Amino acid sequence: MSASKQVLVVLLGLVGLALLVSFVLPSSWEVSREMHINVWPSEVHEVAGDLDTWKVWSPWSEAADPAAKFQVSPQSDEVDSTLEWTGPELGTGSLRVARTDRERGLEFKVHLRGKKELVLGSLHYDEISTGATIVTLTLRGDVGGDPIGRYRAIARGYTMGPSVVESLSRLKKIVERL
Repeated sequence: MSASKQVLVVLLGLVGLALLVSFVLPSSWEVSREMHINVWPSEVHEVAGDLDTWKVWSPWSEAADPAAKFQVSPQSDEVDSTLEWTGPELGTGSLRVARTDRERGLEFKVHLRGKKELVLGSLHYDEISTGATIVTLTLRGDVGGDPIGRYRAIARGYTMGPSVVESLSRLKKIVERL
């Protein structure tokens, strides 16, 4: 067998092995980070509960894509409120509030890449006795049976984690200045 055929056989074997391995990889991913903020939960919610502020502090913000255009629904602080964006870095996406509570936080659904990817999220407030709040931002998704997507699911924690921490830091700065 010629050297080029041997290389081709080895490459095909590696691709086949990577495909087989993908079937045992998780199809879901979750990223969760928390931040200590020195105000009461209701004060956190004044900012975090209003989608109009999300374009300033969230993972889908002007900080992530300065050229992005944002549109917020008229009632930006209620269930079914929406934030939509389009930009060269963020692509096309939208966020819809599914549940909101001044003392406990909110849950939301994010559609990324023109509604091709669904991300479920929550922003949870835990009041601590000193009048401060532990704010936890959690994002999770499922890539299904897509073999390449399963490799992306593993990488999601490494790629989204820093963005979530930066977002919580921006939220902390905004809330603690009020």
